[in-house]
Amino acid sequence: MRFYLIGLLSFWFATGVLAATLHVSPQGNDAADGSDQSPLKTIQEAANRAKPGDTVLVAAGIYRETVDVPHSGEAGKPITFKAEPDAAVVVNGTEIVTGWKKLDDGIWAADVPADFYPSAFNFTTQVFADGQLVHFARWPNGTRDVSNPAKASFSRFISKTRDDNTNWTTVVFEDDRLEPKTDDYYVGAKITVQPNYDAWSWTVTGEVIEHKGNRITFRSRSDTGKDGKQEVYDDRSRYYLFDDAKVLETPGEFYHDKANGRMLVRLADDSDPNTHTMEVRKRDMGFILDGKSHITLEGFELFACSLTTDMQAGDGHGYDENGNTRYPWRSGGMTPSQFVTIDGLKAKYLCEFTDLSGHFFLQWGSNTGLVVAGTN
Repeated sequence: MRFYLIGLLSFWFATGVLAATLHVSPQGNDAADGSDQSPLKTIQEAANRAKPGDTVLVAAGIYRETVDVPHSGEAGKPITFKAEPDAAVVVNGTEIVTGWKKLDDGIWAADVPADFYPSAFNFTTQVFADGQLVHFARWPNGTRDVSNPAKASFSRFISKTRDDNTNWTTVVFEDDRLEPKTDDYYVGAKITVQPNYDAWSWTVTGEVIEHKGNRITFRSRSDTGKDGKQEVYDDRSRYYLFDDAKVLETPGEFYHDKANGRMLVRLADDSDPNTHTMEVRKRDMGFILDGKSHITLEGFELFACSLTTDMQAGDGHGYDENGNTRYPWRSGGMTPSQFVTIDGLKAKYLCEFTDLSGHFFLQWGSNTGLVVAGTN
């Protein structure tokens, strides 16, 4: 018996402390010990405590947090984050907004500060009613198919000029079908334009700076034009207006009035938002595994957030404040992250963006969706 105990103790000292299981539950307490009987409340606190070989076992529930994993596992001893068997564990990037008050024309408002969603990646705000996306306000209205949005068309292209001192490009066009409004009605609205027709072109995002009758003048940092004729747009170029309270005219849309710190919505059925669960996006990421290795995620759901192993993959800003071109993606090398395993993940509404002013695909190509970069 004596030799058996000495052998067991030798094995214990050689292998170190046995791997632990940390339990997490919405009913837990972050001051608890993380046992099955005394679970932690947040996945983040469990991540802070987890060491190589440990498992974080998460009970069913909604966790409104970003889990920034501070430690890597080791070869043969990954840190495992795992949903309990058959449990719906949702890491949610939103916060619930209440206290909606009715304004005019079926519009409802609630207090949402301008900096409510400080996206590090230039993503745009998202609003949900009972888990369903509410679209941002825009004109023209029509299909809600995000892969085939309704667009208006130019009747005539007028001019395109570039000021190299300010790095602004100014475009003037006319649309005979533009809904009649008072002059300058659409000033301040954002605009997205495809400056060609039935052919290739970079998409442009800008801001309306003048509106007279059927004529709109907008400016953009992007100087792209019709393919092969940089100095012009096609007379049939397509466009839409957005991000302005004046285009919040149709049920099923929202506008974040940042100047007044409020969110404006019209639900699809014109119902009272107070009778629904209204959520507004607050966070970019559900899990940040930046540069981490030997990490396993099993069985989680992501809602209105994403995950990344590389925070330097890109920030989505195509130009700086002076209009100088930026290339917002990692330059040279790659993240040191390796041996990251993601299994059984369900993800909805990972990210959305409306700024199309920069590089036509690399502005967003490396930092949207699930960013699982690295090796192995």
